[in-house]
Amino acid sequence: MKILIALGRLCLNTLYYFLRLRPVKNRVCMLSRESDDVPADFLLLEKELLRIDGSLEIVYVCELLDTKHAGIIRIAANTLKCMNALSLSKACVADTYSLPVSILRHRRELVIAQIWHALGAVKKFGYQCLDKEGGRSSSSADALSMHKNYTFVTCASTATKEIYADAFRIESEKVRVIGMPRLDYLICDSQEKELKKSLLYQRYPTLKDKINILYAPTFRENDGIKLDEILHYVDFERYNVIVKAHVLTQDKPDCSRVVFSDESVLDLFSVANYVITDYSSVSFEAAAAKKKLFFYLYDLDEYERERGLNINPLREYPLISCKDFQNIYAKIESKEYPENELVRFYSRFIETDDGKCCERIANALLNSR
Repeated sequence: MKILIALGRLCLNTLYYFLRLRPVKNRVCMLSRESDDVPADFLLLEKELLRIDGSLEIVYVCELLDTKHAGIIRIAANTLKCMNALSLSKACVADTYSLPVSILRHRRELVIAQIWHALGAVKKFGYQCLDKEGGRSSSSADALSMHKNYTFVTCASTATKEIYADAFRIESEKVRVIGMPRLDYLICDSQEKELKKSLLYQRYPTLKDKINILYAPTFRENDGIKLDEILHYVDFERYNVIVKAHVLTQDKPDCSRVVFSDESVLDLFSVANYVITDYSSVSFEAAAAKKKLFFYLYDLDEYERERGLNINPLREYPLISCKDFQNIYAKIESKEYPENELVRFYSRFIETDDGKCCERIANALLNSR
């Protein structure tokens, strides 16, 4: 296998050498495997880049691509699109691991920014969880140069900086506490948010009349979404439960009492009164959006043992964390939310909340070489 991968790398780099002979354009390419749609972070950053330089060309290569399960033809086609975009660009933005970003030999002048697709990391990822459940193998990470070639990585806090340096196995000084594009959106009031809220009410009329609980668990490769306790305790006469499953989740319970939504979690915040998650980065976004947040950690011991955690919410934020849903629901029913606990969480992981994240990232992208 190593010989085949080495041969593949040689072929790709040979092709890329000839692609790089073409003149570089005044272009920034943005690469994502998180969605077939252009991510909100990219759209927000594009707006700021064009404000700085209206002659910039922005090129997207966005495709939902799980490299563990996608076919070789899809991966090859996506790789070639990315190679073409990279070869003609003066800067690149990625929001997840990108094979061509990491394995190719790029021009020295090419700036590559990793903005990741999360405001932080409760669970371990990247190099933190090699050879563990949900992680890559050490051999594949080495063979595919996982998370190499970044000029800089962005994050929203000093606490997250050290986590990212570890997860990307990158020098700490290359992790810049300059924020995330989505943070600018989350902390501000805008007509766009009101419009999204209105559209959600049109699509789901029942959301207008009850208290809305948004449940957004992390992706579990071998397990579906656990709803039994939620269905048992929630009074659906007074509450709606909106379930936002990870885009890769296949096993979704057949239940008419909850609303399964494919809307962006950023949009769903506009109608949510409470947000419940577990080890997902949704927790940071919910805190930034000033939503009442709870951690539902029914498999905490097993998850920490098999995957590993950067943050143990039950130990570090016990007033908003529970292993059983009954206690969470009792806190919701009491109407006495421990705001100070949320403030502690927010203060630790959200430092760059001045509305200038896109400005800082755009300037770093255009001025790093």
